[in-house]
Amino acid sequence: KDDLRISCAKSVEKISSVIINIFLKQNPEVKLFYSNDNNITIFDNVYNEQSDIGLMIRIKGFPTHEEYFKEKLDFYPIFDCQTHAWLNSSSKLCRQKELNIEEALTLPLIIDTAKDSMQTQEIFQKYSQTRIISGISNGTVIANLIANNKGIILDFFFGDKWGYNESYDKYNKHITHRLVNDDKVRTFGYVLKKGKTITPETAEFIKVLEAQT
Repeated sequence: KDDLRISCAKSVEKISSVIINIFLKQNPEVKLFYSNDNNITIFDNVYNEQSDIGLMIRIKGFPTHEEYFKEKLDFYPIFDCQTHAWLNSSSKLCRQKELNIEEALTLPLIIDTAKDSMQTQEIFQKYSQTRIISGISNGTVIANLIANNKGIILDFFFGDKWGYNESYDKYNKHITHRLVNDDKVRTFGYVLKKGKTITPETAEFIKVLEAQT
């Protein structure tokens, strides 16, 4: 039996893998299992006690999130994160330091299928005319599409300490990024089941999590 079970959103894999490694170095005796899941799977895993804790990005006001947090789960914020668009560095959009979401989506939206698609689902529902390029999970292929002005990709920026979930400019020198402003607040944090007593291992993991952010 595992001492600690963690369900991590794919969109926070970069952060969660570092924190898990730090935790295991400090607590080598703990048997830990973690999985990379989409947000709905995280909600279900934590609520059904298949996972002790979930790591994710909460989108304030997003209906599916609010439904779970109203009655089933508690969300504990760590820090807010920003959305950036990766795009061709010669694009006319790069003349601006910041973009609004409508400007960013004048180009087709590339969906990185290796990442959590919750944000993409949200955008697609709100901007139904958005052109979608999907089914791609290779960073080099995505970067080449961006560099050739075939589309953009939206990604999270976690601040100076953690950087971007994926730095697409490492694949191609003709790619840059711009901050995207929209009406949603996105917050990195952890999820626990309402009313459930946390284990000592979970409590220790939360200490490590909060100390690193």
